[in-house]
Formats: sequence, structure tokens, C-alpha cells
Amino acid sequence: MKPVKTWLQLGVLFGIALLGSAMFALGLHMETYESPQIRHYNEAAVLYEKARQGDETVLDEAILAFDKSLDDYRAKENPTTVESIIYPSRSSEVAALALSKKAVLLLMKKKTDDAVKAFKESISINSGNLHSELLALTMPGEKLSSQDIARLADQAYVTIHNLEMLWGKSPEMQMSQGKTPGKGEGYDPQQAPGAPTPGAGKGGDPNAI
Repeated sequence: MKPVKTWLQLGVLFGIALLGSAMFALGLHMETYESPQIRHYNEAAVLYEKARQGDETVLDEAILAFDKSLDDYRAKENPTTVESIIYPSRSSEVAALALSKKAVLLLMKKKTDDAVKAFKESISINSGNLHSELLALTMPGEKLSSQDIARLADQAYVTIHNLEMLWGKSPEMQMSQGKTPGKGEGYDPQQAPGAPTPGAGKGGDPNAI
């Protein structure tokens, strides 16, 4: 191996070493990266289960964590080109789930109007509609497989059913919001399946109101 004879050669070697180190660090970062949306949602989901098991002391903390997850989702509506290349896209599925579970927590706090608003916003993101054209509008830029679409339909079923049960328990609210009594969206008003988590379909712990 020839000795380094000039400062130029030394600079080139140093630059290559720095570039290699930077690429290694970036790769390690992306390998362990978890978006704030997902991180806050996972934190909230743990607190949500505690609240459903009777620990009302965590209600506000769980709602705040869901809000943080939703804030990150909304902030990434128009990512830069660099962000699109480096980071994974936001998840509409997780946002809809966060709103649906937040609505249940709001009901525990007797905040019915806020719960209805959260249920409706969840449905506006994930309506459970299987048409690819509508999904392209409500979840732009997200590539969904047939399994993804089926899972989203299961999740929307829970949200819509819970909202209809809420309206059924409060006819005055139903009429004030222009909702016609009766079945909605063609769903069978039976006990709702459990609230699915990302990657899961029907089944799990029941969370119908």
C-alpha cells in the first residue's frame, strides 16, 4: 500500500470515512425509527386499556396521548420531498383508531358531544367503504392491499356501530344532529366486535358502548 503523499489524498480518505459513518448512522436510525404518531398511539393504547379496566385516573393522560398522535398525523399531511424519501408516510388507519378510542374515553368522562365529534371524524378518515376511488380520497398516497381494506372495514364497523348505539341511547342528540333513527350504513346492530389494533381484524376485547 502506497503512503499518503498529499493533503488532497488525506482529505479524500477522510471524506470517504465520514460519508461511510454518516450512512451507517442513518441506516441505524431508520432501523430503529418509530414515528411520533405510532409512538404516542401505542402509549395511549396502553392507557386506554387501563381506563377500560376501571382506572379512571388515566383518562386524561390517555386522551392527551391520542391527541399527540393525531397532531403528528395532521402535521404530516403535506410532507416535504426529503421527508417522503426518508420517513414512512403517516397512517390514516392509526389516526382513525385513535379517534375511535378517544371517543370511548370521552364517553367515560361524560363528554358526549365531544365523543360524537371524535366518532364522526374517525369515520370521515375510515368510512369502511371498500371502493378504491373513495379510499384514494380519504387516504391519499397510501397503498392498501385487499387484506388492508378488509381490516379497515372491520375497524370502521366498530366505530359506526358504537356511534349508532350512542345515538340509540340518546334520541334527542340523534335528532339534533340530523340523524334519522334506525339502522345506518347497512350494519347489523349486534354486539360490536372488539376494537382492532393496527394489523388486526375482528376479535379481541369487546369495546361496544
